[in-house]
Parts: sequence; C-alpha cells; structure tokens
Amino acid sequence: MWRILLIPVLLLLAGYGGLVAYGAQNYRSTLRRRFEGGGDYYPYFVKEHPAWKRREISFLNNRGQKLRGFLFSYEKCPPRALLVLYHGYGMSLDDYLPECEYFSRRGYLVLAFDGSGTGHSEGILYGLPQHILDLKSCLDFVKEDPELSWLPLLLYGHSWGGYGVDCVGVLGDWNIRGIVSASAFATSTAALVEHVKRHYSFLSGPLVRGLRMEERRSYGKLADVTAMDGLKKQNCPVLITQSDDDRIIRYSDNYQVLEKAFSGNPRFTFLPLSGKNHNITTPTEVDAQKRKLLKVLTGDNPPQEAIDEIHRLKLYVDYELLERFGDFLDGCLEQE
Repeated sequence: MWRILLIPVLLLLAGYGGLVAYGAQNYRSTLRRRFEGGGDYYPYFVKEHPAWKRREISFLNNRGQKLRGFLFSYEKCPPRALLVLYHGYGMSLDDYLPECEYFSRRGYLVLAFDGSGTGHSEGILYGLPQHILDLKSCLDFVKEDPELSWLPLLLYGHSWGGYGVDCVGVLGDWNIRGIVSASAFATSTAALVEHVKRHYSFLSGPLVRGLRMEERRSYGKLADVTAMDGLKKQNCPVLITQSDDDRIIRYSDNYQVLEKAFSGNPRFTFLPLSGKNHNITTPTEVDAQKRKLLKVLTGDNPPQEAIDEIHRLKLYVDYELLERFGDFLDGCLEQE
C-alpha cells in the first residue's frame, strides 16, 4: 500500500523540483544577456536644447568592465549639486534625457550612466542586484574625482534604478544629501515575481523559488537586501513615489510597504500617485503610443517613420511632476 502512495508523492516532488529548476534557468536566460536600448538619442534631443552639453565619463564595475555615461549641464549654469540619475530595467540612460535636461536647467550637474550590459556599457545584465553594485562603482568614482567630489550629492532612481538608489546604503556611505525613489522595486525580484504570477498562476510558487535560489547563488546576501534595509542606513531626506495603477510592480507590495515601515519618520516624504502607471514621468497617452511603437522597433529593419516617431514622443515628459521632484531636492540642499 505504501508503495502505491509513494509513487504520486515522488511524482509531485519531481514536478516541483522541475519547476524550481525551470525558474532558475528562466532567471539566467532572462538576465544573462545584453540590452542595447534604442541607441544614442542625444543628437536628436539636443536640437531642442542646443545650449545643453554632455561629456562622456567611464569607470569600472566590480567585474572590471567599463560602465559608460555622461555628465550633462548648461555651460553658463554653475552646478549647485551633482545629481546621479539611474535608469530602470529594459531602459537606458537615453530614455531619461528629458529628465536629465530638466534637472540641468535647475542648476544640477547630472550624471547618468548605463548599468552592466545596457546601452553604452560593457558586459551583460548578470542579475538584478548587479544594479546596486554598479551604483556603488559610480559613487566610488564620484568620491575619487576632484571635479565631482566637492559637490553635494543627490540620487534619483526610477524602477530598477529606484531599487538601486534605495539599497546602495548597505554598501557604504557617500554623504548623500537626498534621494528621489520613483516606482522602485522594494526587493530585487519584485517585478519578476509579478510577471511569473500573471503568466503561471498556481505554478508560480516553485518558479519564484527557483528565481530566488539562482539569485542567491550569484549574489549571496546581497540578493536578500531590500529597499528598507538600504534606506535605514541613510541619514538624508527621501522622497518615495509610485502610482497605484502600476502594472509592473504591485503598489501594495512596494510603495505601501515602505510607507508603513517609515511612517512618522520625518526624513521620509511619500507622494502617492494615481493614473500614471509605471513610467510616471511620461504622460499616459504618450507611454501607450511608445509601447506600440517598440513592438515595431524591435523587429528587423524598423521603418524610419517609426524611429522618427519614437524620437518625437520621447520629448514629452510630465514637467509638473519633475518640478515637485526638483523642489524636494532643492529642499534637501537647504538642510544641514
């Protein structure tokens, strides 16, 4: 009798183990590759802002590969601070040029760079905690550079970049004066877990276990670091914002978790949004048009009309929201 009962148990265990292994393999195939981005957008964008300049910078990641980015500024505008702007998953610094230009106009020297395996930089994506390590490499570079190290330091991160700026505090102290965290992952796998749950339903449990096992194998304790862990290490003001209709990461598992954790802490400002989805600084209707175009642009030999149209759409940004971010960052500089 026990043998009859043992067979389905063994089958269930084998099936569970297979799903765990598939989850780990899926993590590797999804992340151990390059994301080239949409190409260098600056030559197009600068036609709208001819006085806006950029200068290339580079530094090495923890694997000895070159990470590239740019310093953006208006020449006749002496910098009040250095703002490090960090991109999201599946995006490049080129997707944030309107934000870079706006903050340059407000008097900041803006440093934006591409993480490992993205756009201008070398390597492959490796894994989600790599974004924390890459930001550490950037901040170490800033700390050692005499042109940059004297400036007050501010951080702005969106999505995966928000996860980076939230978590980097566990790896060191760079005297950061203020942080804006927009639509950020509270944990490294926040977006992947949502994707798995949507597509695999009741099978998602072992798949997620496989994802997390693979990440821990690659990054050890860093894989378990959360936004809460990193922000507890900081002493500066922090603005946290997300839209309640975010379709990439769940509002209740990210924004509301941080709001509950830091409620009543005077260092934290919470800005709840509605109707802005995940890319909160892009007008909703523009974001929808861009997503449709991206399906065309990722194919072979995309038509020039589609390329021109995506360039035009990238000009649009929610300046009212950016102004709120800018006012917050200005306030950070006024605090001792």
